[in-house]
Amino acid sequence: VGPPLDAAPLLKAALKASPKLRCIGASTLEQYRLLVETDAALERRFQQVLLGAEQLPVEVDLPAVREAAEREVAELAAERRLLSGEQLSSLRRRADISAELEEIATQREETTAAQAAAAAAENYARAASLSERLETLAAREEALRGEEAREEGGYDRAAARKGELVRREEAAWAALAGHCRACLAARRALAGEAGEEEAARLAAEERAVEEEGEALRKEEARRSTLSAEATAAEEAMSAALADETRHDVADRARWEARERGLAEEVAALREALDQKLAEQAECGVSVARCDAAIEAVEVRLAASAGAAELRSKLDALEQAGALS
Repeated sequence: VGPPLDAAPLLKAALKASPKLRCIGASTLEQYRLLVETDAALERRFQQVLLGAEQLPVEVDLPAVREAAEREVAELAAERRLLSGEQLSSLRRRADISAELEEIATQREETTAAQAAAAAAENYARAASLSERLETLAAREEALRGEEAREEGGYDRAAARKGELVRREEAAWAALAGHCRACLAARRALAGEAGEEEAARLAAEERAVEEEGEALRKEEARRSTLSAEATAAEEAMSAALADETRHDVADRARWEARERGLAEEVAALREALDQKLAEQAECGVSVARCDAAIEAVEVRLAASAGAAELRSKLDALEQAGALS
């Protein structure tokens, strides 16, 4: 691709050759600055007019638009059919008129010949009658010619009207196509914008995923380091414990024997304790029996004391009686 074409000389030449050039356009401001503003003489010849971007329809009810277009086209087609019927009737009438004109021409020739023959035979009454017949035929022919002209005019008007209806039908379909193209362009533009936004969003998500992956990799490396350090520390502790417990086997056996001896002593003490508890229970039973016996003895003693008191009273009474 070569360098951009310098349009200024071509435009100035066109302006000098013909004053019909009224407007030039540039798609972007950058193109305008590159092609027009760089030439001050060319820029002075035009007035700058900034136009905004075309606002394309985004939401178009295409089924409704199509239905309206089809309805309009159907109405126009129905009118065209009526006009075609009128044209057909006009053609049939013109055919009838043409046949009748031919018949009139034939009758006029025959009547003219008969009139000439009657004049030659000096039959002036018949010649006058045939003259009136010729006048009637001429009047009829003139009327038919007028009707034929009117039919031709009606046919031509119907044809013109049909042409107008066809153009309106084409315009309706063209408008529908324009709506469809505009809607398609708008949706493509939106799809492009959505695609750019989606691409940007995906790129951002991809960057976020990469950052998260990098963070995870760092975390994994840190955990691997900590795991290695923990493993090393555990191995060192195991080695230290093994070294510390290496010479304690005899002590462990001695302490285990002592532990077994203490366990046997505890078991013997538990057994002696159980025996003492059993003896204590038997003593409690014996004490209860002794308490019951003591209570019985006390009852008996109480009964014996009452009897002695009665005897002493009787003795005292008896002594009192004796004294009296």
